[in-house]
Amino acid sequence: MVATDRDEVSPVVPPATMVRIARLPCCVRVAAGAEDLQDVAGLRARAYGRRVPRLAAQLQQLEPIDLLPGSTVLLARSRADGRPLGTVRLQHRAAAPLALEGSVALPAPLCALRVAEVGRLCIDRAAPPGVRMALFKAVWRLAGAAAFDWLVVVARGAMVRVYERLGYRDLLGPAHEVPMRHIADLPHRLLGLDVGRAAAELDREHRLYEFLVATCHPDIQVPAAAGWPRGADSPRAAVTA
Repeated sequence: MVATDRDEVSPVVPPATMVRIARLPCCVRVAAGAEDLQDVAGLRARAYGRRVPRLAAQLQQLEPIDLLPGSTVLLARSRADGRPLGTVRLQHRAAAPLALEGSVALPAPLCALRVAEVGRLCIDRAAPPGVRMALFKAVWRLAGAAAFDWLVVVARGAMVRVYERLGYRDLLGPAHEVPMRHIADLPHRLLGLDVGRAAAELDREHRLYEFLVATCHPDIQVPAAAGWPRGADSPRAAVTA
């Protein structure tokens, strides 16, 4: 969903297992209202305009997928001055085919599961370190809230390595690329994350445990599911997408 107003988010109450509380350079929330949505479009147009200029004009407006009931658009704003720093979209497959399915079919075993696509990740060039990881943690929290089985994404170049470090793996074979119609037919790899397996592997020895579980980030203001390995960021009342 794309939120239509600025609903208040429950205060963050760290559990007893919390290791520490850390502030981020940004606040991450569901995009809400005309100003947020305009800033999302602006971030996309600038980010894609640098890499794929022919997409810049198209992305100056929201896409139809953004407005589907199964879509959630996140926006990161600077805590210092409120300027938009980054955005990402999470689209649940139940409401409509995923954006990537206009170019490639999902592996058959995934089609019967709860699958969501991570898409339109954009970070402002002047954003401080930590904004991208804040958005990734917000997506992780939403995946738990919505009980998704898998997250899928298409990526190319250096972003493949970024997602691989988060636990995503090739779904079509090593280094297999497919042109993506919604990204100017540029070749991308289809990557996927088994959410349940990733959650089970998030123990204290995991290199992402400190950030995803052991640290409370009150600036990430999105729902989390009760019992989800999200550490100290749980709101008082978990909200299920």
